Amino acid sequence: MKATRVRWLGHLLGRDKLYPCRKLTFTNPDDARKVGRPPVRRMDSVEEDLKRNGVNNCKTKTKAADRMDWRSVVGAVEAGTRQ
Repeated sequence: MKATRVRWLGHLLGRDKLYPCRKLTFTNPDDARKVGRPPVRRMDSVEEDLKRNGVNNCKTKTKAADRMDWRSVVGAVEAGTRQ
């Protein structure tokens, strides 16, 4: 499941910024929230998966641009090893 989320992130980073799924994934809701714990966004779980495997979050866009680098990131997440 973790590798699938990371693979999907690479797919979204390669798409146009106006692509509807990309806009929904990367925007933060501005609505007032209910009292209690906020719901976990999809990007929160993907960022946590990347952080656990030692992938720097600010370098994700550059790594996703290079398919071979991104495949090694996805492979590291599948294996559960640090990169």
